[in-house]
Amino acid sequence: MLQNYFKVAWRNLVRRKFYTAVTIIGLAAGISFVLIISAYIWEEVRVNSSLKNIDRQYLLESHWKETGMGPEMTSVAPLGKVLKEQCPHLIENFYRFDGLTTTISKGNRHFREAVQPGDSTILSMFGFPLLYGDRQHALTSPDAVVITEEIAVKYFGKKNVVGQTLEIDNFSGQRKPFVITGVLRSVPQNSVSGLVKPANQVFLPPGSLQYFGRNMEDWANIYIPTYIELREGVSPDAVNRAIDRILKADAPSEVSANLKARLNPLKTYYLTANNGVGRKMIYMLGSIALFIIFMALVNFVNISIGSSASRLKEIGVRKAIGGLKKQLTFQFLFESLLLVFMAFLISLCCYVLFRPVYFDLFGKAMPRLLEYPWYVYCALLSAGIITGLLAGAYPALLLSRLNTVDSLKGKLKSIKENILFRRILITFQFVIALFVFTGAIVVSSQVKYFLSGNLGYNKDGLITIATPRDWSDAGVRHMETIRREIATLPQVSEASVSYDIPNGNSGGSGSFYSNGRDPSQAVSLKMLSTDDEYAKTYGMTMREGEYFGSGGEGVDPLSVVINESTARVMGWDKEGSVVGKVIRMIGNDQGYKVAGVVKDFHFSSMHQAIEPLIFFNIKGSISFRYLTVRVKPWNLTRAVVSLEKKWGELLPGSAFDYYFLDDKLKDLYQTEIRLEKASRVATILAVIIVLLGITGLVSLSITRRTKEVGIRKVLGASPSDVIGLFFREFSWIVVIANCIAIPLSYFVMYKWLMDYAYRINLNWPVFLLAGTGLAFLAIITIAGQTFRTAVGKPTDSLRFE
Repeated sequence: MLQNYFKVAWRNLVRRKFYTAVTIIGLAAGISFVLIISAYIWEEVRVNSSLKNIDRQYLLESHWKETGMGPEMTSVAPLGKVLKEQCPHLIENFYRFDGLTTTISKGNRHFREAVQPGDSTILSMFGFPLLYGDRQHALTSPDAVVITEEIAVKYFGKKNVVGQTLEIDNFSGQRKPFVITGVLRSVPQNSVSGLVKPANQVFLPPGSLQYFGRNMEDWANIYIPTYIELREGVSPDAVNRAIDRILKADAPSEVSANLKARLNPLKTYYLTANNGVGRKMIYMLGSIALFIIFMALVNFVNISIGSSASRLKEIGVRKAIGGLKKQLTFQFLFESLLLVFMAFLISLCCYVLFRPVYFDLFGKAMPRLLEYPWYVYCALLSAGIITGLLAGAYPALLLSRLNTVDSLKGKLKSIKENILFRRILITFQFVIALFVFTGAIVVSSQVKYFLSGNLGYNKDGLITIATPRDWSDAGVRHMETIRREIATLPQVSEASVSYDIPNGNSGGSGSFYSNGRDPSQAVSLKMLSTDDEYAKTYGMTMREGEYFGSGGEGVDPLSVVINESTARVMGWDKEGSVVGKVIRMIGNDQGYKVAGVVKDFHFSSMHQAIEPLIFFNIKGSISFRYLTVRVKPWNLTRAVVSLEKKWGELLPGSAFDYYFLDDKLKDLYQTEIRLEKASRVATILAVIIVLLGITGLVSLSITRRTKEVGIRKVLGASPSDVIGLFFREFSWIVVIANCIAIPLSYFVMYKWLMDYAYRINLNWPVFLLAGTGLAFLAIITIAGQTFRTAVGKPTDSLRFE
């Protein structure tokens, strides 16, 4: 029986090649996009799922009284350990780490690496898989190091390197060998080793912290990520109450008075971090994917119903010889399932072929088909069956209930009654296509605004090099000497040494108040450490004063520079000159004299408003991380080669780890860039699908009205009159779709833009232009389809059956 259904279905599909191709192409395009988006969503929701006991693990977050008083993702350093000691009935385990980057060497090979020194509980608490080594003792010695298999291959060319040594630099100009005691299997994306980017792949024991001059037992240290694992059945609220009690008893008053530490479930942390940007991305891409597949299904239904006229006599004959309604229904559903199955096969091939496109869209490798668990394949099979049934149910029920006599006579009354329904469906297609189209334009414009807007400094031609970190007076003087040598290169115009670069990551924040005012009026300022060439190198503009004077050894370590936002929050913007005013920091008896005011610039992303900044000179702060070089634009490649050569001469044994700042700034807008790329692909697919739908319906309309066209031509209708006949049939669809989609997309994109402190202005002409463009494509499609009929012989039309 099934064999007979298959033969009949196959013959019908082959006989109607054009409609079959249009349906399969539309479905395959929609399903391919859904599969790609589903792969991204699958990877996103599974972040942290590989961690052991994830349902009972939490990140200890800090909620400060004022924004900017401290980071949210870190906490007071000793808190996790004290929680375990004082509340063992609540806490199963804890883990803390202090993330840093440094130079790791093997022989004459040197690389900058993200390193994670922390508690030895990392292996047992999270269940990271160890390929080689002893889990219980891998991180007990202060000279031990555990690395991932990728790092092992990078430095040694093989994975089993237990017992080998790597030399690691500290921040005092020293280099010390560490013994490899364990090699981890590739660690899936998670919020422990990958809390910040780039993900850490080198793990050190708590005993190594002293070597780096770090301390996780200081209550004033608020920059330590802390993870807590609760005992079974313990409520997070009970732990939060214990946290409040411990902070009140042990933390410094300036910390306890302004901080509430709370548990955030690690299972959902990745999606909820940064104001839920990950979850918002999933919702937006998921919605676009649903729109696209809906459009493909609308094409399926429209063409199935519209092409039914050619099968009326077939249906009548089947009923006349005893065919049952349920048999006819099953036949049509079987054809639908066969079409969907063919589209699914094409989509799976596209899934494999589009792996490079996926990486370009989302910046990560696309999961291979064989990497998914069995239930994903069951879900795919179920989705295919459901899709086929949904797409074929309405046409199948409609055609199977036709009257036998009317079917044999070829009467189309019941089919004609559904023309309005089909036009409503294709109107929805146009609405969705236009909505996606205009959304893509707005997103693209906002991304362009982010990347090319006025930042308050000149980002072009800036190369940032990570420096070795000898944080001493001698180290600062040595790096200043290096800077001066680098600045003499003919390809270099300016150079600056700093702890901070304008990528959003600063050395921390502090509470400051104006000299002579009540400390209770202190405001939070983001603190940056730079040399005196920083403003000149970045092309910043001074509103008044100088950026730490003329430089050299005579710079006062107690002088500071502020930006305009700081002058405003301090209440100085209406008091005339700011230069010479004294600012004090809570917890520090020193008074800092303002040497200059720099005009506001975007240190962080343009998602947020410009923050108040205060700049300290590295001669006073004795800390630096970067050498920023402005190169002349005429030959960037030669400039990089010259810089690397000079770097090797001046700092042998130090990795030359560089990047162009404008490339790094793109990392701040990765979510929007990915959304822009995905919306572009969705727009192309939406336009293709809607034009395929128009093509199919116009072709069906031509078939239905062929004799009418012949009669009109005999009566004197010109080819343009014939084309206009069909155009008028579909023109109102385009008009109504524009009237619905333009206000809707304007409202949605306006709401989306409200999340950004700096954004483009929405203009109606952009939306009208998008609507006009889509309408023009529809006109071209209709004209192309009807041209052959319009110029054909009237006799051919009149003979048409």
